[in-house]
Amino acid sequence: REHLVGLVDPARTLMMRMVDDFIVISSDRSQVVTVLEYMHRGVAEYGCELNKAKTMVNFEAAIGGERIGQAESARFPWCGLVFDERTLDVSADYSRLAQAGALNMVIGAKSAQAADSVLGHKVAVAVRLKMHKLFMDCSFNSRETVLVNLYQNFLVCGKKMHTICQQLPASSKGDDVLVKVVWDVVSLGYMLLRTRCGDNTIPPVDVTWLGLTAFYTAFKRKQARYTQLLARLHSALSLPKFSRMARRHAAIVNSPDNEVVLSIGY
Repeated sequence: REHLVGLVDPARTLMMRMVDDFIVISSDRSQVVTVLEYMHRGVAEYGCELNKAKTMVNFEAAIGGERIGQAESARFPWCGLVFDERTLDVSADYSRLAQAGALNMVIGAKSAQAADSVLGHKVAVAVRLKMHKLFMDCSFNSRETVLVNLYQNFLVCGKKMHTICQQLPASSKGDDVLVKVVWDVVSLGYMLLRTRCGDNTIPPVDVTWLGLTAFYTAFKRKQARYTQLLARLHSALSLPKFSRMARRHAAIVNSPDNEVVLSIGY
């Protein structure tokens, strides 16, 4: 840190570090280049230098005549996060899950009764992972970004729930059990949204609709195995209180940012 102090103007540039990963966010491109050049020269007394192959910028840049990798879109990935370079909104980076080929959820239940409780517990844990203030707080993310983050979290949870169901005995994944788990997880999502992220003015009816729609979308791709679950979710989504939700949240459900999540195998 002492080597970097003075390289940039803190009023225009923010530098952050997570273990050995650095990110520099600045309104002045020249300051980013200054940090790049310094870091690529290395710090001799610590015997460290940046790996050029793992360095990425969102503009054209070269160090010592060698081009630095450039982000492919306006969404910049860093340590499991994705920053929108235009708004600095923060989302979760699901690209590694997409590249993995398929989700792998391992459970250790040895009885139908244990498996029944494991399903709810595992999916609840999954939804908690991305219900973080970084993704869900409207004080520094736009409302649209928060809603997309919420929808993506529920969608991934739906895929994980299917992966867990594949390992459970039929007696522990009856339709009543599956419906209860979905409703419980959606309710948990709203509770976490309120307790972890403050009053962000997103009504419970919107959260519930996005959650049920995300789970419906996930199970629809495996519809032969979830006929009754899909019918009951469809019935719930047809309730009068949700009548305007599809139009209101069409941009959320159809956001191009969902493509990575939709491509996750399960």
